[in-house]
Amino acid sequence: SINPGAAEACGDGIDNNCNGQIDEGCKKILKYISGSGQSGLICSALAEPFVVKVDDSAAKAQSGIGIEWDVTAKPEGSSGAGITQSTIQTGSDGLASAYFTLGDYAGVYSVDSICSECDEGSPYRFSATATCPAVPKYYQGDYIDPYDNWCKFTDANKTPAVTTSKTCDYDNGNLKAGYTRYTIANKGCALTSVSMVIDQHGLPFNPPTLNGLFNHYEGYDKKGEVRWKAIEEMVN
Repeated sequence: SINPGAAEACGDGIDNNCNGQIDEGCKKILKYISGSGQSGLICSALAEPFVVKVDDSAAKAQSGIGIEWDVTAKPEGSSGAGITQSTIQTGSDGLASAYFTLGDYAGVYSVDSICSECDEGSPYRFSATATCPAVPKYYQGDYIDPYDNWCKFTDANKTPAVTTSKTCDYDNGNLKAGYTRYTIANKGCALTSVSMVIDQHGLPFNPPTLNGLFNHYEGYDKKGEVRWKAIEEMVN
């Protein structure tokens, strides 16, 4: 009943050569399946999980193998990143996976998948890149859409020169000397905040369109500030 020359079938849980050892000479191998190299917005979950597989040297799935997931590197200043499970066992298909949430700083995050029972392939290092959200043009500093008809006026006839905010003044359609048009980028903080709130409530607003409506609904007071009552009038 002893057959020392019989080949050991890795992963079947049987002592094939009846020498008292099961799966001797078989190696457990951690292999990458998918998920590395993804990118996504800061503090958002990646679209795909990180997936690894454990099999033996005969490429048979190994179930019940503990896989640990550890954030090993993150951009300087980041408060960290989250993983749904720090340890998970492989299933009947030998697969184990974890979902990764990017941290709060842009840059590359690294996560190690660790199989302490494996002979090869562990740890496997995954990477993911956190990116900043795209900034609409009307939030950028060089955006030139005018903010209503409100200007910065510098009176060069006074010493020292005095700068105030006032309604723009024109001569034959051209701004008079000393006047500079304010843009949404440098004057429209309240306007932008309001448009964001309204947009979240299902109305497709952005600062330029809201600026146009404010002009129609007298949304600015004489000092160029947002007249909050106009928002209610306009939305209703």
